Amino acid sequence: MTQTVPSLLEAALVYAKRGWHVFPCHTPTQDGCSCRKDCGRVGKHPRTKNGLLDATTDEATIRRLWKQWPDANVAIRTGAVSGLAVLDDDIYKGGDISLHELEQSYSPLPETVLSLTGGGGEQHFFEHPGTHVKNGVETLGDGLDIRGDGGYVIAPPSLHVSGKRYCWEVVHEPDDTPLAPMPDWLLALCQAPSHQASPSAGEAIYDGQRNDTLFRMGCSFRAKGCTEDVILAALQAMNTTQCVPPLSDDEVQDITASACRYKAGLSEAYLAQHRNGRDAPPPRDEEPVSCAKNDDPTLPLSDYTNALAFIDDHHIDIRYLEAWGKWLHWTGTHWSYDVQGPIMQRAKTTIKRLLRQCEAFDGEVLERWMKHIKSSLNKGKLEAMVALAQDEPRVDIRLTALNTHPWLLPCANGTLDLQNRHAPPCPAQRLPHRLPIH
Repeated sequence: MTQTVPSLLEAALVYAKRGWHVFPCHTPTQDGCSCRKDCGRVGKHPRTKNGLLDATTDEATIRRLWKQWPDANVAIRTGAVSGLAVLDDDIYKGGDISLHELEQSYSPLPETVLSLTGGGGEQHFFEHPGTHVKNGVETLGDGLDIRGDGGYVIAPPSLHVSGKRYCWEVVHEPDDTPLAPMPDWLLALCQAPSHQASPSAGEAIYDGQRNDTLFRMGCSFRAKGCTEDVILAALQAMNTTQCVPPLSDDEVQDITASACRYKAGLSEAYLAQHRNGRDAPPPRDEEPVSCAKNDDPTLPLSDYTNALAFIDDHHIDIRYLEAWGKWLHWTGTHWSYDVQGPIMQRAKTTIKRLLRQCEAFDGEVLERWMKHIKSSLNKGKLEAMVALAQDEPRVDIRLTALNTHPWLLPCANGTLDLQNRHAPPCPAQRLPHRLPIH
């Protein structure tokens, strides 16, 4: 089942000359996987210790790696480092149907480099857009994965567990077809939060839902750093194909402009530091994501608007730990799980703040805001506001970001630094427990 040495090695060298960073992966065998374990990722996981971090374009290194593992599958690291983003379409999971629905809702994918996987799927290679592309498994629909920054794909002529080999589609090989840019709509959907994604592709958005749905999508795109042009293109496509009846072009432009009153999301490098617990100031040319002025009488009113106001008010002392599905709040000495309702109390204070701001309004604007605030104070609306805030960048945090200071011990009356005796407690220490000692 092994490929001759020159084919795999030479393919890796050819990709490296294109600037595509490569590294070796395990190979399917008659007994399963060359890793000799029940790995569940036959022929798709790295052979090297550091995985994709070992990806390289250095010829000597590549020759050494494939000399050590002559039958190693060839993996290409995606993202800015290789200038690639890849849409992986798995037909056995319904990827072809999902892709067809997306193309019907937006526009067909452009001609670009295309590989055929040994399992019958397709990989669409695109030019990296220069902004962060988040990896996602079925975030765009059943059977559709995206491989961007921090990801990789198995490339031809690697061996698939089916016994077939990956190959380039005959009229879309890298030598004959230039990499196409990612369509604006695809880039926007990739950057949108996964559990605030757009309605199912092709699903109708009816009168009474159109403005709020498009505004929420626009805000989601903006929070992920999309430009106004990209947001407008995505919302126009949604409006044309899903809104019943479609809004006017002027209305879509107004919704886009409203969403863009919010500052574009922070760079992924800064957000990664934040989520992983490494506090650092934002880059000089960026500012923390900030909500548009809540006293703007033209601001669209929705649960998502409330969620952004909630984060604006409380982002310093609340965090959402997605791994456990729990909110944390800062008590003054440590981070505590939300078990007695402090998060909901904070949500209520945000609505009350919006109520106080209504003093500056009158007439129809006042009536519109008072109606919105009255409905926002019911339990369902408060829960919706908190739920929509969960994956916003300023409050999202990873489990590995907690308890990262080995010498800090949170106590009832402060934080004990086991090296320097005492340290004033602060949210940046990210200590989620407190010992009942003084």
